[in-house]
This record gives sequence, C-alpha cells and structure tokens, in this order.
Amino acid sequence: MKFKSYLSFFYFVILAGVLLFGCGSQSGFFESSSGSISKSNPRVKAPNFNLRDINGKNFSLASLKGKVIFLDFWATWCPPCVWSSPQVEALAEKYSGKKLEVISISLDTSEDQVRRFFEGKTVKTRVALAGDSGVEVQYRVSGIPAFFLIDQEGYLAKRWGGFNENLPNIWKKEIDILLKI
Repeated sequence: MKFKSYLSFFYFVILAGVLLFGCGSQSGFFESSSGSISKSNPRVKAPNFNLRDINGKNFSLASLKGKVIFLDFWATWCPPCVWSSPQVEALAEKYSGKKLEVISISLDTSEDQVRRFFEGKTVKTRVALAGDSGVEVQYRVSGIPAFFLIDQEGYLAKRWGGFNENLPNIWKKEIDILLKI
C-alpha cells in the first residue's frame, strides 16, 4: 500500500511541475523566459523554415518578410499549450487585417489529432505541423508552449517559454511596438 501512495505522490509532483512550468525546460536565443534579448547577441536572424499548414498550403518564413510574425510552438497533449490556445486565437483575431501573421506550429505527430483539437472552433491562426522539418530544433525549443516574436526584417524580437495569464497582455504590448500602433 505504501508503494501506491509514493507513486501517487510522484505523479502529483510531476503533474504540478508541468502545470507550473510548461511541458519541458526552455533555453535558446534569449536570457530568460521574460522575453529579453540576450545582451551578447542583440540581433539574431530568425531561422527560415518551410512548412505546410493543415489546409495543404506550403509557406516559409522568408515568404512572410515585411510582417510581424508570432510563432506558437505547442501540442495537443500539453496542458499549458491547451490553456494558451484560446489566447493565441484571440491575438490573431485582434490583429486581423494588420501586418501580423500568427502561426501555431504543432509538435504533435498526427495531423488528425490537431484537426480534432480545432474541430468546431473558429481558427484565425495558420496551423502547421513541425513534422520532420526540424523547425523546433532551429528555434531551440526544449519545452512547450514556446512563443517567438519576429520583427518585419526577420529578426527575433522576443521569446517566451511557458504560459501564464499575464502573457497575452505582454504579447500585445510587444506587437504594438513592432507594428508602431
């Protein structure tokens, strides 16, 4: 009986960690999950990628030059990703018609899972699967959700790891700065 209690406690601790910190650790182009750009390398070109969205349309980051890009790396099995999804959709809705492209890049292995996730929902973001493109490696994503903001010239502007209820307001502030709203 003691073993089951320890096992239950262990699962509780793991679940609590995932819920508090996201699905994995974060490291990459920036100093911290606050989004601050590294002082040692303030201008980093965003890695180009070629993806296919779930509507079958191929696109690349290079094809979006001149727009502000918001990338959301996520998966259907990640609770913080699921919580952030409506906020990412709201962001796309708010800036509809502006020079902002919101791209949700799923790390799921099945396109069917992603389609089921969005079933019955209005989707304003461009949804793509990372598949074997290596985009998550290029962006040094080691935990999800992970969010990146790319300026009109194709440089990484901000990066956030994990999700909390204050992030959408921070995203909007940073996007407004780049769009000069």
